[in-house]
Amino acid sequence: MANYHTKFSVRLPMRSPEAAIAALALLDRQRDLACAHDSGGDAVAFCHFMATIDDDPLLKRDVLWIRSDDGGDPDSVLSFVETCAKANLTPAGRWSFVWSFHCNMPRLDGFGGGACVIDLATGAVVAVVDLNDWTRTIVADQHVYLTLSPLGAARAHDILCRANPDDPEDDDAAINMVIGALGRVAARECVTMAGTGPD
Repeated sequence: MANYHTKFSVRLPMRSPEAAIAALALLDRQRDLACAHDSGGDAVAFCHFMATIDDDPLLKRDVLWIRSDDGGDPDSVLSFVETCAKANLTPAGRWSFVWSFHCNMPRLDGFGGGACVIDLATGAVVAVVDLNDWTRTIVADQHVYLTLSPLGAARAHDILCRANPDDPEDDDAAINMVIGALGRVAARECVTMAGTGPD
């Protein structure tokens, strides 16, 4: 029999020890609310991960260690983290969460995973990717990927800036997006851009 599992293990920074305690209390309330709205009473949405208070010597603050047990639900984790951020329990900054999906048998649909980045100041999702969707999109759309060195990106950025000086009347969003992306690559950041159409 094929068994499918989603696995993850991640630390969520907290503003203070008190914030960590409040976050666990918030999780209990979310689980109680899920039980109240679920006819089976098993709080499916928020019971598919574990969370305990831990400390991070590098961050010098308490964190919540969030992890899957037999199987996990990334969506419930993201919903919980968003709620914590909006309750001001997490410090400002970006937080990343990665999960894997696998099967105990070599099924063709049994392997994958995903990742998400959340802005802990607002709870907003910055970026999310599902590996199976990502690969299908690239195969279907025949995306073109370029690898630029930071130096090459910086030179291209400077050339485009000279050719397109700042103009308050300029509304060429595509050029501005490319200039911004080149600037980020020059700063040694990884950038993904997607678009459609002949232009």
